Amino acid sequence: MLNGANSIFINNGNTITISEVSLTYSYSGINLANSLSAIIYLVKSIVNGNTTKGSIYAYPNITNLKIFETLSIGGLYGILSGAYNSLIYNNTIENSHYGIIAGLGKNITIFMNYVKNNTIGILSGYSTNLSIFSDEIIGNKNGIELTKISHAFIYLNYFNNSKNVNISNSNVTYNTKTKVNYEFNGNNFTNYLGNYWYGYKGSEIDSEGIGSKPYNTTYGLDNYPLTSIPSPSIRHFNNSSYPTTDYSNDKHSNKFNDFFNNFFDKHSNK
Repeated sequence: MLNGANSIFINNGNTITISEVSLTYSYSGINLANSLSAIIYLVKSIVNGNTTKGSIYAYPNITNLKIFETLSIGGLYGILSGAYNSLIYNNTIENSHYGIIAGLGKNITIFMNYVKNNTIGILSGYSTNLSIFSDEIIGNKNGIELTKISHAFIYLNYFNNSKNVNISNSNVTYNTKTKVNYEFNGNNFTNYLGNYWYGYKGSEIDSEGIGSKPYNTTYGLDNYPLTSIPSPSIRHFNNSSYPTTDYSNDKHSNKFNDFFNNFFDKHSNK
């Protein structure tokens, strides 16, 4: 177990693995900057008292990042990532102000996470090719907040929050990218699949597990809402290769700083 204000800090690393770590921190847990190809997994982070940061901080200039099978309880955020080509999956994040923050990137995939009882479950901005799927997003004040996202896909998630989505200047599709094969009640089907929205009032179409009418998120329609919580049998992921382009001098970096700072200023005193 590691204790302290900044328990782990790595700068200018290449091919990094951080695993099997238990953190109790008073300021921030893991800090990663200016690095290529990093894997963070099997990390348990619990806040010791008040903190102005959170469990895992990966920014700036991170390319090819995987964060999985971590547990984060408390703090300002669970995971903050400013990485290109990032996978954030199988994490449990509870009782933070922000659950997962992932912004100013390309090819960001957030899936199969348990995000509960945070002020904002998942927050992203100024990004392209964002996928959020197979996550359980429950008990948060705001489930997902997106700002200036090009090509976001949100599907196969379980939503039950005070406000499920809050979208600004973003292009969002609330179903799978293509038709998928799936099993429901012992029968096989092929169709697009949306999300399960707690409290959805529509009936089921032909016992296929898809609602009879779209679900209105207020920020677009889920045209294929699910009538039951999606099971692992219809969760899928195509693990493709990642480009290794150097984005360290990306012209949007100042926007990213402004994006985070604006949200911190907006929410930190609430």
